[in-house]
Amino acid sequence: MNLMKSLKVLVMTVCVALIIAGCVMRDYPPVYDLPEDAKSYELIYNEDTGATLIELNGRTYSLFGKLKGAESDDYVMECLGFVGNDENVRIYSLTDDASLNYIMVLKIDGSANTPDFYRAMDTWQEDILTPSYIEPLGIESWGSAGLVHYDE
Repeated sequence: MNLMKSLKVLVMTVCVALIIAGCVMRDYPPVYDLPEDAKSYELIYNEDTGATLIELNGRTYSLFGKLKGAESDDYVMECLGFVGNDENVRIYSLTDDASLNYIMVLKIDGSANTPDFYRAMDTWQEDILTPSYIEPLGIESWGSAGLVHYDE
């Protein structure tokens, strides 16, 4: 009788785990795939400011915001590479930002992750177009930075 009860508990546990995994797993479209020549970009911790930075093609990006509203694949233009040695943490350009003033960093390992948006530091105190789905975090270093949103 105890064996049967243990088996039921095991089956229930496995079912719950599969249900939870099904809720957080996401099938990403091809635009999220790493390119064949994917480049690794390092996260740099600035001890003076406490900021996490990414250097990408001669520009330095600093954490700026999170996703505002529901996630959509429409704003991802292409995968630019990955962070450090983790090919599941990827960097993307945005369709609404041809100037590459923002990049999106997303962990695509199947867990329920939301994207982070980094802003090019050379845009500080400039009024630039910011996609409406980017919610500024209110980070002190960006506090006086210019900000203009697209129409929603």
